[in-house]
Amino acid sequence: MNFPIQHQLLTIGGPLFGLTAERWSIGLRFTGFSPPGTPPQARVDACEAPIRTWFTNPSSYIASNHSVDLIKLAPIDVTGLYPAGQSAVIKVPSPAMIGGGAGGSQPPQCTLVMSLITGVPRGRAHIGRVYPPPLRSAQVANPGLVPADVLSMINTFRTMVNSLNGISGLGVCSVMSKLGSGLSFPVTAIRAGIVIDTQRRRRAQIGEAYQTVAL
Repeated sequence: MNFPIQHQLLTIGGPLFGLTAERWSIGLRFTGFSPPGTPPQARVDACEAPIRTWFTNPSSYIASNHSVDLIKLAPIDVTGLYPAGQSAVIKVPSPAMIGGGAGGSQPPQCTLVMSLITGVPRGRAHIGRVYPPPLRSAQVANPGLVPADVLSMINTFRTMVNSLNGISGLGVCSVMSKLGSGLSFPVTAIRAGIVIDTQRRRRAQIGEAYQTVAL
């Protein structure tokens, strides 16, 4: 199983609730970059501004309990590993990026998935998804989110992706599959629904502490 082409993987991540043991991260893949090889530091540095604009925007509704402390840009070979002699470049945001949504947070596993839509209606690599950090607690209505708020979240995320696509040498945000000979399609739209999603891996990071009351 191989990716169809060498590409760049942009990873964005940071602490949940300010705890070093509980983290969130998302990854976006970019194809058509130039030139191949270890990305220059300036390229990952240029990613900071679009990410900051998205993450800190109150209209993204990301709870202020969460932050970004790592932006990493890595060259990925068709094998899914770093090409020989190449490595990732890292940007530590300064000042720290804090979510722009005030008023507390949903549980760490509760978030709104952003689906990455391509021009392909079905099959492998036709859609991707990322799980941003939890939303601010006040954002949830009954039984889901207000559609206008979902549209706001989509728009701020779309603005970030469009801005990242415009960075020289980064390439185009794409959905990829490494099954068989591999497939790759550029992202053409962002989609989200009103129902809160669950990121189970984040739930697994939460340490349990039982309370007991005698009868």
